[in-house]
Amino acid sequence: PDGAVAFLFEDITSEVAVMRRFRAELELGQAVLDRLDEAIAIFGSTDELVMSNAAYDRLWRTDAESGLGRTTFAAALLGWRQLSGPDSFWQQLQERRARTTPRTETAGVLCLAGGQHLACCLTPLPGGATMARFTPLPATASETEIAPPAGDLSAEVASLPDPPVPPPIEVARAAR
Repeated sequence: PDGAVAFLFEDITSEVAVMRRFRAELELGQAVLDRLDEAIAIFGSTDELVMSNAAYDRLWRTDAESGLGRTTFAAALLGWRQLSGPDSFWQQLQERRARTTPRTETAGVLCLAGGQHLACCLTPLPGGATMARFTPLPATASETEIAPPAGDLSAEVASLPDPPVPPPIEVARAAR
């Protein structure tokens, strides 16, 4: 009123420092992911791509900058199918993703159109996120070599034979 002007100043130094530190940690995490040979994509709880590495972008011919937040899991799956040969694994993957509970790890081997074999593994992450990993395999690798063990291994471990018991060690008594 009456032409008065009020100024409010707030020290935001700590907020700016926290933001810079957070941004530096994100950039470091992305740099580490980009150094991995394994192609990795992370889909958030809303099934949107939230992070991928350079190997993923090269393998699936995507652009991380334009795809983040816009690429859904279903769209990525369609792209994966187009760049690989027909494989029953894609159907299994789609069916397992459709089930909401329980979320379990899904793994399999697929073949790209060029003949390269990949191990694919979808791993549930906290908060409803999912990590998709694609690992190039040597031409001689088979599905059984990379498939994760199914179920509880305690029965298999229990059926293993006991190791042989060595003979008792005799301790020589020193003569007094």
